[in-house]
Amino acid sequence: MKIPPNFILTPEIQSTISKIEKNRQLINLKSIHPLVNIKLQKASLLKSALYSAKVEGNSLEEHNFDKEPNNKKKIEVQNLQKALSYTLNNTKPNQKITLDTILKLHLLTMDNLSQKVGKIRAENWAVFDSNGNAVYLAPPPTDLPNLLSSLIDYINLNQDHPLIKAFLAHLIFEKIHPFEDGNGRVGRLLVTTCLKAQNYTFNTPVVLEEEINKTRDSYYFFLERGFAEVENYLLYMLEIFLLQTEKVLQQIEFAPSHKEELLALSPRQEEIYNIIKDHFIVSMDFIQRRFMQVPARTLRYDIKKLCDKGLVVKTSSTRGAMYKLL
Repeated sequence: MKIPPNFILTPEIQSTISKIEKNRQLINLKSIHPLVNIKLQKASLLKSALYSAKVEGNSLEEHNFDKEPNNKKKIEVQNLQKALSYTLNNTKPNQKITLDTILKLHLLTMDNLSQKVGKIRAENWAVFDSNGNAVYLAPPPTDLPNLLSSLIDYINLNQDHPLIKAFLAHLIFEKIHPFEDGNGRVGRLLVTTCLKAQNYTFNTPVVLEEEINKTRDSYYFFLERGFAEVENYLLYMLEIFLLQTEKVLQQIEFAPSHKEELLALSPRQEEIYNIIKDHFIVSMDFIQRRFMQVPARTLRYDIKKLCDKGLVVKTSSTRGAMYKLL
């Protein structure tokens, strides 16, 4: 396996990258109220995790995810949320990607789902067709240390465009297939990690996984033929990334303002918001004393709505729950 595979920066690839660069500038220059942007980022985090799991067959839906019982499918998504948060919060610009980085992503992704979290596979692995014929035989376990080392060197040392590097890292990782399970999810997380390490970021996150899920058959087709048709694989990944940047621009354009978020509140919810704003941080007891005639259950519902809208955040203290503006 040649790492990286040979490829040509075709005019189509260069043109698509230029369009993405233009959209990135527009997204990062767009002025959005911080609280509104936090809400958009929170929604993007759930989408990224949910659709990455859906690519692998998870059937949970975005609109009722919070109401789902705690089962394996929900754990899959929650693990991906944790792994995404970890890589976004802990990966610094110009940071070196290491084997420990990849193992940590696997550990977070497969927590409570596998007995071999954060461990390189020790068995041979192959993809079989419906007739039981092996259509792809992954490298044997003895080759994995050197192959992963070559992948890491490419990520850290090569001067390819950040998008090219991230997408090729994903392709190479999937071909190496270093884990018994979770390779697809970790491979897509690796795209995010590579872009963050190269400081190639968007103020409002671009959710690549949503479009991958919509074009799942094409995604697997281009992954399967990736080393033989590198340019086609890259163009596919770049085009769906471009499409998602355009969706982000639309999302920003029609995002409600902070004032509109407040206007959507009931009078009591707005009053609670202003109390928290005036006192910086308050307890549930403090709020109840201001609304003596309102049941505690109703007040807890009001506060939950404020938290759901990204206006208020719950913290803890030695006395219990406290609330402050986000």
